[in-house]
Amino acid sequence: MALWAKLLTASLTALALMVLGVLLGKAWVEFPGHYDDWWYQLLFAARQGGLVEDGTFVASPQVEYRYMGFPQLSELIQGKLWAMTGNIKAVNFVSFAAFLGLLAGLWRLWRVPVFYSVFAMLAVPVLAAQVTLVKNDLIHNVFAVLAVVVAFRLLLAPDHPRRWWLFAFMAMMVAGVTHTKFSMVRVAMVTYGATLLRLVWHDWQACRQTAQTGWVGVMLRRWGLVGLPMVVVSMGLIAYPYLRNLIIFQNPFYPFAFSMLGLTFKGAEPLELISSTTVYFAPQPLRWLYSVIEFGIPPFEWTIDAWKRSTGDYGFRMGGFFAAYVFFHLGLLALNLWHSRADIRRWVLLTMGVVTVTVAFTHQSHELRYVMGWMMLLVAFNGYLIAQGDSTWKGLPSWRIAMLTVYCLGWFLLVHLNNHPVLIEPYTIAAQQVRHSGHQFLHYYVRRLEPDPLLRELTAKQKLAGRRRLGSVKP
Repeated sequence: MALWAKLLTASLTALALMVLGVLLGKAWVEFPGHYDDWWYQLLFAARQGGLVEDGTFVASPQVEYRYMGFPQLSELIQGKLWAMTGNIKAVNFVSFAAFLGLLAGLWRLWRVPVFYSVFAMLAVPVLAAQVTLVKNDLIHNVFAVLAVVVAFRLLLAPDHPRRWWLFAFMAMMVAGVTHTKFSMVRVAMVTYGATLLRLVWHDWQACRQTAQTGWVGVMLRRWGLVGLPMVVVSMGLIAYPYLRNLIIFQNPFYPFAFSMLGLTFKGAEPLELISSTTVYFAPQPLRWLYSVIEFGIPPFEWTIDAWKRSTGDYGFRMGGFFAAYVFFHLGLLALNLWHSRADIRRWVLLTMGVVTVTVAFTHQSHELRYVMGWMMLLVAFNGYLIAQGDSTWKGLPSWRIAMLTVYCLGWFLLVHLNNHPVLIEPYTIAAQQVRHSGHQFLHYYVRRLEPDPLLRELTAKQKLAGRRRLGSVKP
């Protein structure tokens, strides 16, 4: 690598580390104050960490039903961190650690440089907003993306010398998906099933070619000691939350009531569609497409949960990928595929195609924070393809990926210098934020779990203002 290329790479690496340092500081100082945080997620974390014993705080029936049926791996980790440190802000580090895991996984599995992943991923507004939040959307999607990343390696090279280690890691990532949320479960299960089918088919063909007779015995010997036990154990681990719900509530996705394949599963609440009225009656894949291209949604108004006051606003629960950035990466993917080997091109198209169709048909997929793994995978594939040493692109792979990172740095700056609020800066504790998050568990936290004095003062003012408003109302 030439000296100037090394200097550029070193500069990008230093900038990426600085951005990670800013995010670390944000995780350290930001107090959780968003709506879902206090509605149920912090309550679940506190219960999982033993800070709130069952029965000492009773939430609304809807929240209690969700506590009984939702997978809660993320909340379990958050609760243990909260309990060990005695600081509620420790819950922020679960999403931050998940982001670091994504960077490490892409480097280790695909050799995608960390400096590229930092700027290319954080240029996606909805992802940048999630890096230090209580919400479990990021860790859920990181599990899904890493599962697909490992599966791609096995699809491309089913005879990989460390394939059982890779398969075990993929199964762990799929289990991470099923133990955190419902959103990307379909993607995870399709990934697991396709990878398993690919390995079985490859071994079956190899055994039939090498053994004219007794190929069944050869196949069993090849899978019996490692493959079959791993598949059985991993399937049990992956399916555990849903088997548990099926046994206890006769519904694998409790508390949501739904119908599938002619079967009706009863639940405590319906599987509602929450969408802008502008696209409410459109098919789900079309709603997802409108959200991805941000149809009717002005840029630089992205928020954490895509919340708008009016359901008639195009941006109500829609958008967050930055449409121009999506088109940039789609065009780049087309160019990368043109310059790639035929076998890589085939598997990339198949992988992205299957993931795209699966995500598009997922319930509530237009709310992009639930399925941001699609955009993360698109960004990751471009980094992987442009860094390939055997592609027909001119120039060294290190130089190509460095230049692509410079472009992504430009997108990153465009988003974070123009959006309000700035997504990678910590949010301050304000009276409006406390009122917005004014659930009963927030007041329980103030009374019982030793909060910050500032928050105690703000909640006291909120109660006083509420009494004054009530007193001013004439009977």
